[in-house]
Amino acid sequence: MPDSIKKVIITFDGGAKPNPGKGYGSYNIRIDGNDKPIHGESEELYGDNLTSNQSEYIAVTRGCEKIKELFGNNCNVHIVGDSELVLKQISGEYRVRNEKLIPLNQKLMDCLSGFQSYSVQHRPREQSVEEFGH
Repeated sequence: MPDSIKKVIITFDGGAKPNPGKGYGSYNIRIDGNDKPIHGESEELYGDNLTSNQSEYIAVTRGCEKIKELFGNNCNVHIVGDSELVLKQISGEYRVRNEKLIPLNQKLMDCLSGFQSYSVQHRPREQSVEEFGH
């Protein structure tokens, strides 16, 4: 009997100090219906000369990769963040035009394409600050 499909939620945030500058990001993974994260990374450092948008992509991609590691592809993934640009590029509402974001978007979309489904949800910046502290 196959395992039931899990609904998994990724919350993420990324930034750079200054912008561009030192890139950092965080993500949490939750099973739907459970407020406590089952896995999270807080303020991982991604490198120098990165933009906030690049860091946002890296954070959500690392979350996606961790879900695959934990559960395989038998998931419906719900992505929640405050980056309107990244979320609308994931959903296909916006085209990815920035040449530095194109490979990051492709890597994320390759990861997401293996899941049963995925969806995105925008949230206010204040909620990301409350969750991650940045």
